[in-house]
Amino acid sequence: MELLRFSFRNLTRHRRRTIINLLTIGFAVGILIIMDMLVAGPNKEMVNNIIWMGLGHLKIEKKGYDEESLRLPLDILIDNYRSIIEKVEGLKDVDGVSARLISGGILSFGTKRSPVLIEGIDSEKEKDVSVFSPQAVTGEYIKEGEYGILIGKELANLMGIEPGATIFLYARTKDEANNLIDLEVKGIFSVGYAPIEKSTVFIPIDIAQGFLDTDGVSEIIVMLDDTEKTEKVKAEIGELLSEDEVEIFSWKHFASEIEGIIEMRAGFLQIFRFVLLIIALAGIVNTMFMNIWERKKEIGTLRAIGYSRGGIAVLFLIESFWTGLLGALIGWAIAFILGIFLVSHGIPIPQEALTGVNIPFEETVRGEMHFTQFITAFFLGLIASIIAGLAPALRASRIKIIDALREY
Repeated sequence: MELLRFSFRNLTRHRRRTIINLLTIGFAVGILIIMDMLVAGPNKEMVNNIIWMGLGHLKIEKKGYDEESLRLPLDILIDNYRSIIEKVEGLKDVDGVSARLISGGILSFGTKRSPVLIEGIDSEKEKDVSVFSPQAVTGEYIKEGEYGILIGKELANLMGIEPGATIFLYARTKDEANNLIDLEVKGIFSVGYAPIEKSTVFIPIDIAQGFLDTDGVSEIIVMLDDTEKTEKVKAEIGELLSEDEVEIFSWKHFASEIEGIIEMRAGFLQIFRFVLLIIALAGIVNTMFMNIWERKKEIGTLRAIGYSRGGIAVLFLIESFWTGLLGALIGWAIAFILGIFLVSHGIPIPQEALTGVNIPFEETVRGEMHFTQFITAFFLGLIASIIAGLAPALRASRIKIIDALREY
């Protein structure tokens, strides 16, 4: 306890050096936390955007469908989807469940043609599992039993289509027969993601089943109340549907590109942490060596009154501990203040920076604040300060009494 009090008192005796060291550690800790927030926030937004853009937290498919999914097979469908939906809806962590029937086709309007992805959706339940809800539509929303269609804003602009227009939709049925249907454009959807708006159209699932001559669905989308529960609920559904010929996939299975971006950002963050701490270490080591040089007389006096070399080293290491502790607390204060702003307001991204990006990003980067970010940065700052004090502490302990007293 005596050493703790003595070393803490020494910090106030050498204020200029102490302030420099505290600000160095505080800046490093604060920047580490802010960078962590700026990585965690966009990661969460990106994952949420992908999930709500129609992917869902979980997908249930007929066994074998995933391997053949590129050809949008109509011969590998879930026939008992209603009973499956009823079972899954009963799970406590599930917020929404909806079925979809998916096929490829060609949309025709006047003299213009465009290949499209046809999605038959449950108009009542789709809003619980994706952004394709009435709020995203200009005009009317499609209803069960009505021969209506929703098309994206980009496709509508490309083909000159407005709500109320009649379009023709061509596709092949389950038995490979050609089929053509005319539909009224009920509304134009806009979700801020051009690739989907250019290529995807939505029709009521019962109309799609009649059009494609099938009673099954391609997939069942499951939305949860918390993304962190994805694997847990996946296991529960797997057990619940063990007797059904289905497979359950999490969003990660379909978003390998997103996983790659998250891993890349995590790697960058680790490199940034290392570089920043090395810079902080260099600064602290330099100032501590200068501190020792200025305190040679003090070190000689302490040795003369009975302090061992080990005691001198421990004294300076404890000073390093206090510096790391107080500096980390300063970093916490800086990060918390800036973090509040990043979480509530964020940093706007220029629109041109998102041009050509094939992933739905928000136009504002918001931070994501977690207690673990503060704890991790705190200990990194504290450990860095102690490590920075090792060499100076050893140097101080090796100063000879006679050499130190000659300074008087």
